[in-house]
Amino acid sequence: MARWVSCTLSEIGSIVRYLYFLRFSLALWVFAWLLTILNGAPWSDAQAAHYPLRQLLSGIVTPEYEAQYLTVAFFVVSAGFVALVSARLVVINGNERFQAKPPIMLRLLLANDASSFGWIWESVAVLLSQAPTVLVFNYLIRNGDYEHVYEVSPGNQSVWGILWGALLAIAFWWVINAAFYATYELRSDADPSKTVQLGKNAARTILFPRWCFGLTPAGNLFSPCTLEGITMPLKGARSLKTYSRLGKTFLSVIGFEGYLARAEGRLYEAHAFSIPAVAGSIFLYLTMCPLTAPVPAISWAWSFFVVFMVLPALILLWAFWWSKSKDPGYGLLKWKIGFTIGIVGILGSIVDLYQIGDPERFPSFALVLIMVIAACWTLSVVAFAADRYRVPVLTVILLMMAIPRLAGWDGGKEEHYLSTAPPQPNAQLKSPQQILDSLRGHSAFPVLIVTATGGGLHASAWTASVLSKLEQTFNSTDDLGAATPFHEHILLVSTVSGGSVGLLTYIDQLAQLQAGQSLDAVHSTRMMNAAQCSSLEAAAWGLVYFDLPKAFLPVIPYFIKPSTGMDADGVNDLDKSPLLKDRTWALRKGFARNLHNMYCGSDGNTSGRNDLVADTSMTANILADEQKLSLANLLGPGIDPRIPAFTMNTTTVEGGTRFLLANYQVPRSSISGANESYPAQSFLDKYRSPSNPGFSIDLPLATAAQLSATFPYVSSASRIPDPADPNGLHFVDGGYYDNDGTASAIEFLRSALEKPANPGPPLRVIWVEIRNSGNPLNDLPTESSAAWNLLRQLMGPLVTFWSAGHESVTERNRVGLDLFEKAYVDKVHIERLVFADNNASDKVKTDPLNWSLTPLQRSEVHTSAEALGANFQAARNWFFEFDKKWAAEH
Repeated sequence: MARWVSCTLSEIGSIVRYLYFLRFSLALWVFAWLLTILNGAPWSDAQAAHYPLRQLLSGIVTPEYEAQYLTVAFFVVSAGFVALVSARLVVINGNERFQAKPPIMLRLLLANDASSFGWIWESVAVLLSQAPTVLVFNYLIRNGDYEHVYEVSPGNQSVWGILWGALLAIAFWWVINAAFYATYELRSDADPSKTVQLGKNAARTILFPRWCFGLTPAGNLFSPCTLEGITMPLKGARSLKTYSRLGKTFLSVIGFEGYLARAEGRLYEAHAFSIPAVAGSIFLYLTMCPLTAPVPAISWAWSFFVVFMVLPALILLWAFWWSKSKDPGYGLLKWKIGFTIGIVGILGSIVDLYQIGDPERFPSFALVLIMVIAACWTLSVVAFAADRYRVPVLTVILLMMAIPRLAGWDGGKEEHYLSTAPPQPNAQLKSPQQILDSLRGHSAFPVLIVTATGGGLHASAWTASVLSKLEQTFNSTDDLGAATPFHEHILLVSTVSGGSVGLLTYIDQLAQLQAGQSLDAVHSTRMMNAAQCSSLEAAAWGLVYFDLPKAFLPVIPYFIKPSTGMDADGVNDLDKSPLLKDRTWALRKGFARNLHNMYCGSDGNTSGRNDLVADTSMTANILADEQKLSLANLLGPGIDPRIPAFTMNTTTVEGGTRFLLANYQVPRSSISGANESYPAQSFLDKYRSPSNPGFSIDLPLATAAQLSATFPYVSSASRIPDPADPNGLHFVDGGYYDNDGTASAIEFLRSALEKPANPGPPLRVIWVEIRNSGNPLNDLPTESSAAWNLLRQLMGPLVTFWSAGHESVTERNRVGLDLFEKAYVDKVHIERLVFADNNASDKVKTDPLNWSLTPLQRSEVHTSAEALGANFQAARNWFFEFDKKWAAEH
């Protein structure tokens, strides 16, 4: 009994110990599955309400097209295989390295040398490695149905994409596994007449079982035609064996043991497999960098493809076809043919996806999986060195990342710079009073003030949808009056965060109109398509291919300079190659790209979703668009009557103050009681000097939208490039200060009415408030229905910060607006009309808060806007009958 208890406790201790050793493999194994669990299973409306993380994750875990499902499936399957390989790296040699025998079940599954039934356990291990994959695939299909993916991807494209992606992943790893067995170097005393002795005269199973390659699990060692028995140009005494002996000599000198196989003085067998596995992963990672960039980088894409995929493949094929065997028959030939078909199929699939699969829309889910697979390989390498002496791996990595930065060894190269534009010789900035006088001079109607709240891409789509409906409503003729362009009566548009991205698409379409022309159905459709088009994959690409490598390796900025925002001639960098650009650059590039893009449907081209020639042509035109769409080129009424006064609000990190990215200037002398923070600073006022262009810069509108919509950690705090201002401010999301945009609108209106040049009757204002979520006008806080637990107490401060910055700020703004009306009662009369998306929670059960929308969420925006038809008509009625309405009420 005592012995049984002792053995049980020992086995439990071994399980706990190896759970720690396998922590990174286990994390990778369940990562994709946990991501789907966190996103939830909203197969009914009642269930959907219980998954608040869908706000952040729904756009990530919802591919839309066959190519996107294919790439996601490829990396989900690959993650399972990498988890299996990294686990076997630990278990096979665990006893020798850690002086701790693995648990029985792990030995059976991952390190079974039994000649009789080992192949069964090895096969079970492969199947178990893909158990979470089956759950993820099932989720992708069901979630796709819930999110109405069939509306944009008819048929069973999701199923076919998953199937082909899984088969492609199996082929990719089969080729790597075959290369391992073909290049595996037998012991010098190996005798083919002996029976199979795994780990001695024959290679163990590291990924796929030996029987998948015709290698015998028992009996005679191998026939002359097997992969293990052939002679290859890359196989010999100067390969792994030589380097292993050098490694053993070095490690013995410095006194470390356990890093090479003790008996042979060579690499551990599993680590010999990891060499082609890691090499294949790295080559694929590098190849995909230009292939999946936010905009096509065709020359770089093909160059990387040739260097990192085609050339290694040709070397492998050459070595394989020049291999020799004692078998006079066709035994080896079938493996050569199979190996060739696998490699050609993989290369052909990459070419096919690049040509027809919208590679610049590489799904965010796949990019996230690339990131965690790379992290697993990296952490496993560090763990190989650290776990033997029980050194905490994450602590080591955090110290490696922190010490160079804390000590200043990185040289301050952690900045993210905003993209600028060359200064333009435009007229001086107009003041609110000049803009108001200009509007009063050509119209007797009320003026319009529009504010739009933040809230990620959903706020962008909602803002564009409401503005589109208002343009269409005002562009009709009835008994009240004739059609009139809505935008030509706007005094100011003040937006924040996602609302600023929607404004970007609106101004882009206004700039294409003639004076007096309204947005027609074509312009409205393009605007809506651009406003709801995803940019999340662009930010994820910058994170995976620049920011994360730089975070782990602080020396990278010494060799690879980050995006500087402008070149030596002061030209903005949005027209430069996307390679080596950070996630912040990639996000604003995505905003600029989406304005005229075939994939988004904002280019007017209906020939297809992907055309590399057309995409490249549009990319070349982005610079021209940016030169046209910049703050200095859009200086309010009188300069360009199509473009109203506007501000995209952002927040400074240094002072937490409101900062205006505006095409107007509020003179400090125009407001009584002005101080250091009131009125707010403006970008053009601070950084544009028409009299001294050498020290001036302009701001592309896409950059302004990105600065206003700097969603925490999705994009980073950005500053002015050094040549323009060595001590520049850092800008973050405008929602930190005011998520409504009301403060800037009050400031503008106060300046316009403070000292009017031509005093007249009270100014009539229709205040259009576009709210991404519901209208909290009469809502009271929801009381807690149950006692708080510890978790709720810990979350309390964070929830309060969010509510104070995004919910109660509306109440404070409306109090401020009410006080302003009372103070200026003889100068202004305001009617407020709220366009709130009250239907978002009812239809999709969560208000999405990211830079990607699912088809269901996009559909919800259109449905909710259609439901507010009476509100749009009310805005037009008020516009024509404001005097009658005000007289009746007063």
